[in-house]
Formats: sequence, structure tokens, C-alpha cells
Amino acid sequence: MSFKDFFRSKKREAKVVNTADAVGVSGVDYRPGYTTVHGPREAMQISAAFRAVAILSDSIGKLPFEYKVLVGKRYVPNNVTKQAARMYNLLTVSPNRRMTAFEFFKNLTKHMLFYGNAYIVPIYGDYGDIIEFVLCSPGSVSYDRYSDRYIIMDIINGINEVRYGREMIHIRNESLDGGYTGVSTLEYAAHQLNISATADQETLNRFANGGRVKALVSNDNSVKGWGKYQDNTLQDGADILEEQVRRGRDIIRVPGDAKVAPLSMTSADMQFLDSRKFTVKDIARFFNVPPMLLMDETNQNYKSGDMASVLFLSHGLSPLLTKIEQEFRQKLIPVSQWHDFKFEFDVERLFTTDLASRGAWMQAQLNTGVATVNELRAMNDRAPVEGGDIPLVSTNLAPLGSEKLMGKTSETGGAEQPKTANSTEE
Repeated sequence: MSFKDFFRSKKREAKVVNTADAVGVSGVDYRPGYTTVHGPREAMQISAAFRAVAILSDSIGKLPFEYKVLVGKRYVPNNVTKQAARMYNLLTVSPNRRMTAFEFFKNLTKHMLFYGNAYIVPIYGDYGDIIEFVLCSPGSVSYDRYSDRYIIMDIINGINEVRYGREMIHIRNESLDGGYTGVSTLEYAAHQLNISATADQETLNRFANGGRVKALVSNDNSVKGWGKYQDNTLQDGADILEEQVRRGRDIIRVPGDAKVAPLSMTSADMQFLDSRKFTVKDIARFFNVPPMLLMDETNQNYKSGDMASVLFLSHGLSPLLTKIEQEFRQKLIPVSQWHDFKFEFDVERLFTTDLASRGAWMQAQLNTGVATVNELRAMNDRAPVEGGDIPLVSTNLAPLGSEKLMGKTSETGGAEQPKTANSTEE
């Protein structure tokens, strides 16, 4: 065997080994061109996944998380006592020395989506009140479901201790073990994320090589019947062709009588761009976000835009907000006071819209007596006015047969209009 044949055989063996090692996250044997998403950093390189995570985490991060107390028949922000005021500031301004409230809840949401679990350690002061909420680093907490204990080894935040379940705030993603721990959304969507990443890589390759297609080199005449020598000749021609394509040559001469036939399909044949649109919708399903909010403008109109916002709030955000609210309430408020105190997100920040729509909404609140003038002025950071605390209601309509309630019946059968401040007496 010549040296050239020896190194060519070794090269073929190496290609076989690389193909066998190309195993995806779910244990399926894929081709070497398959791109696998191994973690959050690679997942965030996919535009649809980045947008889905960003809109969920940003929406939760910008909502004020309020500590409320029951007064009469409604809950109001609790900032009367010094301890309650400190709790209020921790949840709405800065939970710890590293983060603002926006960054805290934004990263809490990311931990839950990316790693399946978000662990929060309440740090208590000398007098038994909470002085900090620390969001543990990814991978620094392990949970023992049998003893209900959390083993924390967080070098970044300087926490190395063991806590029982009641002493730890644990926000879980969708669970498969009965609710003890959550599973990352990336694991649920592994196949779809891999497909999307592979499509992105294929798009990059198509742009990188100028859209050139793969080809098959054959020869039926020059060395026909010579077996090994024919194969070596064709391999040499294919190597020359591949090298010239890699260098960007447009006109290539193939040695001998070799023929070149296109092997791969074009983008139009594969409907490549259309197939990428489906990945956006699939990723939207996994993250529970309407496709329109991921900048998918297919069949977009005014009505569908409004419905997308409603669906996002009711099906996407509301379950996550409820999950966080109930976990804080269960772990931070004694059982005997669960009825008197609660934690709640102020979702009105989500309804920030154009001035005309906001004005119509405020008018409806005022006409139905849901809000007073001063309450609406406070939403716009305006000073209260005299008499603005009285609820108002529109009286344009009245029940049939209520003329006697509005005024005396005249002799002609018509209802006499009641006198007003602007009427004059004869």
C-alpha cells in the first residue's frame, strides 16, 4: 500500500468515528451536520427563544411586587410599620445589595425557565426581620425530597448552609416528579431548539458559501473496470472540486472525463424559509407566548394584536405570577395570618398603551364608579383635588316605569322634570 493510499484510508476512518460520536441530547444518533443546544447560552442565540424568554422575564420584572394587608374588605399596600416598610422596599426597590427589584424578578424568571428551579434565600437580621432576598447561583442548591432539606453551596453569594423547606423560597417550573422540583423548558423543547439551531447554522452556511450546492462526481468512461484505481481517481477529482469550492472559485476544471451532478436541493425546493417560520410557532408553544409577540407578523391585524395581549396575560403570565405570589405567601407569612396578609403583583403596568386607549379606559373606570377622580389622578402622579374621593356613576339610563322616582306625574300624563340648579321658577 502506498503512503497516499494509507493516509486516505485513515482519513475515511476518522470520518466514521466523528459520525458515530454525533449523539444528540436525547440519545438519538444524528448526522454530523446536526446542531445541538446544550444550555441557556446556546438557546439564547435562537431569536425566537431569546424573544420568548425576554418578554416573559421583562414583563414580570417591571411589575411592582407589593406586600399587602387586609383593611376592611380589600387589600392595600402594607407600609405602616417599620418592618412592613422594609419588606415593601425589598420587594419593590432592591431585594439585595447586588440587584434592583427589576433585575431580581427578571433573573428569577430566567432561572425557572432555563434550569427548572429558582432558589431564593431570605436573610434575617438580628431582630428576626428579613433584610435581604438572595437569588442563589445556578447549580449551587440541591434538594433532598425525602428530608425536605436544601443544601446550599453558593460561593458567589457566600452562602454555605442547610435549610428546611419552610425556610427556602423555591419557584418551580413544570414538574415531572409530583411538584418537588421543576424541569427546564429547554429540556422539554430540546428537539425543537435543536431543529431551529440546525436551521440557523444551515442558513449561515448557505450565506457563507454563496449558496453553492453539493455535487456528485462520477466517471463512466476513462478508468471503467479498474476497481480501486477508478475509485482513487474519482476521489482525487472530488478532493480537487471540494478544495476549489472552498476557495470560492466559480469556474472549476474537473480532471479526466469526470461528471459533476448536483446532489443537494436548493432553498426554493426545500421551502427552507417557510420551514423556519414553523420553528417560531413551536418555540412559542413551549414558552406559552403568542407568536405575534415573538415578532411573527403572519396574519397580523388590529384585533389579533389585542387578543395576543389578552392571551399572554391570562395564559402566559398569570400562572407564573400566581406561582410566585403563593410561594412568597406560604413561606414568609405565618399560617394564622394567611387571610390578613398577601403578596401580589400590580398588573396595571402591563396595560400601558396609547393615550387615546388609556383615556377611554379611565373614563370607563370613572363612569362605573370603579375608581374615583383622585385615584385616577394618583395613577398619573397628579395631586388630589377637593371632592375627588367621592365615587361617581353615570345616570343617563333609568329602568322603565321609574318616572315617579324622577319627578311628579303631570296632569297630561307626562313626567314632570325635576328642578335643577339652572332652572327658574315662574
